[in-house]
Amino acid sequence: INTMHNLICQNPKCGKDFEAKRIDAKYCSEACKKAVQRANKKAAQKCEEEKRKREAPLRNEIADLTQLYEALRAVIRYKAALSKRANEPKPTPLPKPPKSPEQINLEVEISDWKRTLSMSDLQFYNICINPQVVAMLWLKPPGKSWIDYVLNGDRRGFFKSVWTRQFNPDQEMAISYEIRAKRNLVPPRIAELELKLRSTYWSFQTEKQKPEITKPELSPRFGNLTMKKLADLNADLKATAEKLAALNNKLNALPEPEPAATPTKPVKRNSRKSRNAAGGYTPEQLRNMEFDLLDLSGQGELGEFLGDIEARGLAIALMGDPTAGKSTFSFTLAKLFIDIGMTVRYFSLEEGVASLTAKKLDHAGILDSDPFKLTGGGTLNDIRKAAKIFDVVAVDSWSVLDVKPEEFQRLRADFPGTIFIVIFQKTNAGTIRGGKKLEYDPPMRMNLYREGGKRMIEMEKSRYGTQGWIYSITEEEIVFDGEEEASASE
Repeated sequence: INTMHNLICQNPKCGKDFEAKRIDAKYCSEACKKAVQRANKKAAQKCEEEKRKREAPLRNEIADLTQLYEALRAVIRYKAALSKRANEPKPTPLPKPPKSPEQINLEVEISDWKRTLSMSDLQFYNICINPQVVAMLWLKPPGKSWIDYVLNGDRRGFFKSVWTRQFNPDQEMAISYEIRAKRNLVPPRIAELELKLRSTYWSFQTEKQKPEITKPELSPRFGNLTMKKLADLNADLKATAEKLAALNNKLNALPEPEPAATPTKPVKRNSRKSRNAAGGYTPEQLRNMEFDLLDLSGQGELGEFLGDIEARGLAIALMGDPTAGKSTFSFTLAKLFIDIGMTVRYFSLEEGVASLTAKKLDHAGILDSDPFKLTGGGTLNDIRKAAKIFDVVAVDSWSVLDVKPEEFQRLRADFPGTIFIVIFQKTNAGTIRGGKKLEYDPPMRMNLYREGGKRMIEMEKSRYGTQGWIYSITEEEIVFDGEEEASASE
């Protein structure tokens, strides 16, 4: 059997209830999941952009100093090389010996092969490939150009017919292939001869030829560095290195900006700090303790009627006769807590979601922009999930849940930082339906009734100094605050 779990969407802009087979599901749809991912990505990009803007001045200054540092090093190397070269003795080379016959023949042959590169195909064929011409080259004297020998050594006009010889198309194609293959061998042949020629030279240098010292290419703003002395350049280099180290340390010491990423679930505002009293408190600690009292000074006489309430462990029980206005007053209390900056989740279990619900919202003055969520159904597990997220959880009414009375006490113990507004039904005997535990467990219990056509509230129980007070919902004012009883007793 596939068990469905009732969960709350962790997209802050959604937060609606949904059912899923997996208990660790976070989003009600793929759209909500992608929306949260886009928001987190956008927040990370904004954080990175803020970091770049904050680091830009330092990085620009570091880049300028780095360029100056490299320019100083280049100029120092250049001046040091010049100074070293000036102090070195100049070598005296010996005169070169005359060329050998082998070197002369190699130079002539290299020149001849280079000349063939500029010849036409017909010239190249007659000079380099024609068997009659090649056979005549055996008679060439040493040390002379074989091309000049062929062109100028014809005493009988033999090669005149060779230059003007014509071929048929088939012969021309075959000869063209042969010419192309022979031409491709010319450059390697030249390289081979040049290598052979270099190996025949004798070296009469007393030492290896010294490399040329080139002047560094500098930016125009660093052109004056070459005019400084070497000692001054070294001092500037040291000072620049110190400045670079200080700027890099300053850059590394900049705090990382905190990304304003979208939370993975709706955040509870005004989160309550837990106070562990397991070890007990001394009188001094109690006197110096800062309690999480709610400021209701701007909420009119209703705020005065509630008293100096403390947020931690607060639970407000509403009971009364039918049509006394319990649901309507619960929306009024929800608006009061919204006005002091809290988030509210309302479970309308008895009435559901109807047109009357919208009227009650308008009567309480709850706006569309207020941090308020309402659902028309739910279980105790849903209420527990909402208590993890919202500051205030309202339930209308508790008897619809059909759970044991101990569950209400356990709910308050598990979520001491959440305020609960719970409507309880009355029995015919005038007690809370569900047992005495529900009646005495909440720190604040109000009884709603009608009197003379007016809706009234009596504070039957309060730990905040307003027990016995009576408030008129209709006239929105306190009609009894206990002073008359105190004066009568005097």
